[in-house]
Amino acid sequence: MSGELRAEMNWTPADPVVEKPRPKKVKHPPVTRRGMVLHGLVRFALISGGLSGGIALIGLLIVWRGGGSAARVFPLCFYVGGALLAASAFFGGTGTYDPEYWDRSEREYAFNMSFVYGVFGIGLIGIGAVLENFLF
Repeated sequence: MSGELRAEMNWTPADPVVEKPRPKKVKHPPVTRRGMVLHGLVRFALISGGLSGGIALIGLLIVWRGGGSAARVFPLCFYVGGALLAASAFFGGTGTYDPEYWDRSEREYAFNMSFVYGVFGIGLIGIGAVLENFLF
């Protein structure tokens, strides 16, 4: 009777499921001049939108919490943000670092980034000037 209660089983656990790795979709950089320019303009627009949106959010918080005039706060926020970026461009590319420890590619990268920061700073100052002319 004991054999009827405990039937002999040749059970083995199943093998774990092995998932095949899926090939990732690799985004290749643009290879044509038109594609590179378009990619750069998209990046420029996204960064400009992010900077402008962040500065507008800071201005909105100042107007909301401080009770200031929107016609004065928003242009001032864009002026200050643009001036900070322009100052970082000036100080980042004029040799405020110790150049003897940098190789040429790092110096070129610092100079290029200072140009980019300067362009964004001038753009933010321009947005502030446009807001000042249209909000008054």
